[in-house]
Amino acid sequence: MVRKDSKPPGRALGRAGLARWSRPVRTRLVLVSILNLAGLAGWAGFAFAFAEALSEGVRGETPGLAAGLGICALAFRAVCLWLSDRMSTHAGRIAASAARCEVAIAFQTSGAAFVTGMAPGEVSSRIVDRSARLAGWVSGWIPGMRQAILGPILILGVAASQSVVVALILFVSLAALPVFIWLTASETVRVAAAEQAALETLAGSFQSRTACAGTLRAFRAVGRERDLLSRLCVDLETRTLAVLRSAFLSGAVLEFFSAVSVALAAVYVGFSLLGIFPIDTGETLTLREGMTLLVIAPEFFAPVRRLSALHHERAAAVSAAEVLSEWIEKAPAPGRRLEPLAEAPSLRFVQADVARSSGRTGAKGIDFEARPGEIIALVGPSGSGKTACLLALLGLASVERGGIYVNGRMLRPGESLADSVGYVPQTPWSGGGDLAADLRLAAPEAGDQALVEALQRVGLGHLGQASDQGLKRQMGRSGETLSGGERQKLALARILIGGRRILLLDEPTAHLDEASEASFLKVLRDLAPGRTILLTTHRPKSAQAADHIVRLEPSGGVRLS
Repeated sequence: MVRKDSKPPGRALGRAGLARWSRPVRTRLVLVSILNLAGLAGWAGFAFAFAEALSEGVRGETPGLAAGLGICALAFRAVCLWLSDRMSTHAGRIAASAARCEVAIAFQTSGAAFVTGMAPGEVSSRIVDRSARLAGWVSGWIPGMRQAILGPILILGVAASQSVVVALILFVSLAALPVFIWLTASETVRVAAAEQAALETLAGSFQSRTACAGTLRAFRAVGRERDLLSRLCVDLETRTLAVLRSAFLSGAVLEFFSAVSVALAAVYVGFSLLGIFPIDTGETLTLREGMTLLVIAPEFFAPVRRLSALHHERAAAVSAAEVLSEWIEKAPAPGRRLEPLAEAPSLRFVQADVARSSGRTGAKGIDFEARPGEIIALVGPSGSGKTACLLALLGLASVERGGIYVNGRMLRPGESLADSVGYVPQTPWSGGGDLAADLRLAAPEAGDQALVEALQRVGLGHLGQASDQGLKRQMGRSGETLSGGERQKLALARILIGGRRILLLDEPTAHLDEASEASFLKVLRDLAPGRTILLTTHRPKSAQAADHIVRLEPSGGVRLS
């Protein structure tokens, strides 16, 4: 199908996003524009006062009143520009926060499956750095664009009141600038988008290498990865210089045009005051009129020069808006979360083809049943769809064919068992506070006794003892004060506190030694009664501890054992 709109979808989404995120600060931006124009009017007032004071001084008079008015005009201009800067900066922060709120809502309603495959550093850079670029659009570009349109009109009117010829010179010089600005705008957007993409790639690569620093040292791969990061840094440097090159080029052209036009105006004023201008222009300039023109002429181009300097911020904001808008648009529509199950359910996959919402290949022809009190192990090579089967129960993967039945009722598209599920990944997340706060993530209203009992059931009773700081024990960043096995058991304790009847475990023993794996599997077996448990694994001992093994074939289908 051919789109009626010739613009790329990303560009349309980006413009819609910029309009949406700047909407809360529209009134504030109008006030900023008024203050900017008031500051420009203050400069015009200073030009009149200065010219009058100079004329009085030449005539031998004391320029008392004119000098005082000029000082007041400068003070008024300074106050207006200060208020404008504060208000525009605050408006930019509001716009960036609005974009971040939309991203947070997308994560909250749709889950994080749509960012699967992106490095955590890349995701963080996109949320923090890209959204920060939006502030430049609101705080700089929008007020600058309005000032570049209204400011020259104001100065042109003042200049015309003193000399029609000078006003005509300024107008002709300015008329050629929009063409050049239009020619450089697309190139600026392109190089800014490339720079931001390079920054995201570097952030994601650096974060992933930092997280695996120990492994890199163990396998003596530090030098190789350092060279990779060095190449990414050089790429970012090259793209940043391309942005600066574009900005300097446009700025140099604007400076040339403004310098030539101001020089022409100054030549006309000087020759007219000397009475030797070779052409009869039909007007006679006085010293006061000439000095007024010379003072305000440079300010005629100041808003346009400022707008040229803001082209980089505009390009960065447009690129960021396109990426963030497409990202938010890509988030799957929020599904309907079913009511929490009071009892462990029977789960049955019937010839189900499951696809990840991120577009990655899922599982095909999945057919098995998980009954209450049983542990089902899903095994198979990477890419066979083990994790996709778990995510389908959370509404983060779609069933394209066949169906998933809960107690005989088929899950409809968009429905989720998330409120009945306890999920344990390879590396469980920790809030980094004390032990009690970490456990209460599952049930904020849980009492201390319930927390201690949950710890005892999963074999972590010693953590709740007063000799080991008890529930006030600090967990550290990502639970760094605990061993790998203790972090996995702590995740099980949270599930117990939350009362979830379905346990989904994605490679829970992947990073555990044999002793920790055996201890974890024993706890899992003790928790099986009254729960339905599905786990994915590559480790033979973890699979053998299950009641049934479902082997997923790369070509589709399963084998039961």
